[in-house]
Amino acid sequence: MSPTRRLGTVAVAALLSMALTATPAIALNGITPAGHTAKFISTGAAFTATFGEKAPVKITVGCSSSITGGTIPNPLALTMSIEAPTFNNGGGSTECASSATVEANEVNGKWALTENALTQGTITIPEAGLRVNIGSCSWTYAPTGAANLTQANNWTNGTSAMAPSQLKLANVTVSARGTGGCPGALVSATVSFIYTVIDQTEPEAPVKFT
Repeated sequence: MSPTRRLGTVAVAALLSMALTATPAIALNGITPAGHTAKFISTGAAFTATFGEKAPVKITVGCSSSITGGTIPNPLALTMSIEAPTFNNGGGSTECASSATVEANEVNGKWALTENALTQGTITIPEAGLRVNIGSCSWTYAPTGAANLTQANNWTNGTSAMAPSQLKLANVTVSARGTGGCPGALVSATVSFIYTVIDQTEPEAPVKFT
């Protein structure tokens, strides 16, 4: 056997050894603690839509609070169904700017939170599951199908009741459709919010991606 062929054999053996001793990838097991009830509380949300291409008009509606909840799957799973958020604490328009209202629903399916990685989560809104109304203008997010809202490093695992887990989304572009009462055709729409995730069954144990 030639020296060149022997060198190749040694090199392959070394590579195989490295592969066998390499640190294994982190396995995603799900969202813990399973079976508990969780609540998502947002102290601020922003919904923006831009209308008209030649002379764009940008409308932003901010809501000072919203809330949603859900039950963490048992056994562990990467996706949990959550309730459609309730904005303005369920009544009136005093907590949304410009006398606007924001409505979420589950008519076409459930909202959901999915674990993508230990530092990333995705909120799924069902078809037409989110609508913003301001005066005679309104726009509906995800008008033709479910939409996934996510960003890199948008999830932070909490460590205690004083430091619960958080999910952050900042200006995530979502497909949307406006009504005839808006100032032109809808060009683009975004969503922003920060949810603090609280384990209601065992408040001292934060909801975590594991």
